[in-house]
Amino acid sequence: MEIICAASLAVLELGKRGTHRTRAIRFDVAEWQREYPDGTIFVLHKRPGEAYPTPVSYTETGDGTLDWIISSGDVAVVGYGQCELVLMDKAGHRAKEITFSTHISESLCPADTEPPAAETGWIEQVMAAAMDARYYAGLAQQGAEKSGFAFFDVRDSDGKLYVIVSDKLDKDVQFAVNEENGNLEVTVNG
Repeated sequence: MEIICAASLAVLELGKRGTHRTRAIRFDVAEWQREYPDGTIFVLHKRPGEAYPTPVSYTETGDGTLDWIISSGDVAVVGYGQCELVLMDKAGHRAKEITFSTHISESLCPADTEPPAAETGWIEQVMAAAMDARYYAGLAQQGAEKSGFAFFDVRDSDGKLYVIVSDKLDKDVQFAVNEENGNLEVTVNG
């Protein structure tokens, strides 16, 4: 994936119409992460010719960075648009970062569908829902740590299933794949 650092650019080249998850725009958010550790950071994007910005679909937050992974919806309209970063937290703090100009180029291949329309009024609802999801994920984590959990992961590198079991369940539950039929078997002790 191509990663482009936003800080050094006057115009963020998002890619050609139809580009999907092969390019990311990286923002430096280290200061916000230090000052508002419980905050949620969103990228709002106003596509060319549209009146209202919408939150982007794909972002990944790292240590001091936020990557906007460009999706086909982000680049569905050719021309110049804008984006900005917004931080919100449960205490009501809100910060907005520099507004960047964005550019989407035409592709040689026509787009298959019309871009989804941006709606006003629901941006705040989407951002608030994301903050609620983060809160409830934290509660779920606390409950899982108290009662125990198992995490399943099939790794692309070797195609194997890995099961991570918390200490609370380690002695009570065992997982094994039945070699004859390929089914995952769960054994509960006690």
